Amino acid sequence: VVEHEAEEGTLGVVLNRPTDVPVERVLDAWSDLVTGPSVVFKGGPVAPNSALAIGLVPGDAEPLGWHALDGAAAVSRLGLVDLDTPPDLLAPAIHRLRVYAGYAGWAPGQLKGEIDEGAWYVVPAEPADAFAGHPEDLWGTWP
Repeated sequence: VVEHEAEEGTLGVVLNRPTDVPVERVLDAWSDLVTGPSVVFKGGPVAPNSALAIGLVPGDAEPLGWHALDGAAAVSRLGLVDLDTPPDLLAPAIHRLRVYAGYAGWAPGQLKGEIDEGAWYVVPAEPADAFAGHPEDLWGTWP
């Protein structure tokens, strides 16, 4: 989950679905900053022709073009990256980056209803999960 607003709904990305599309093919300027595998990930079924990125920054850095996710840990924090920001401005601050095509979305109250039905596990976020070296195995490694 990358954004949750009770009145507007919830937005998230799927972490474990890499595609075969190299980032350099669609966002060449960002390809040097991407954490391997250097491909676009399928973020979800909504707006599959749009892109968003998640970046990891150290400590309490607040680089231009990056917005911390709620509840991000103080040591290393996840945030949304504005892909309209020149990559050179973010390069010194971003330690890891992934690009997603599309996203998952829920209407107001929908995700809470699905959680109440037992459709989702709610666990604390681990920044490393967003940048797993073998993302397709991510849930198989979950305890």
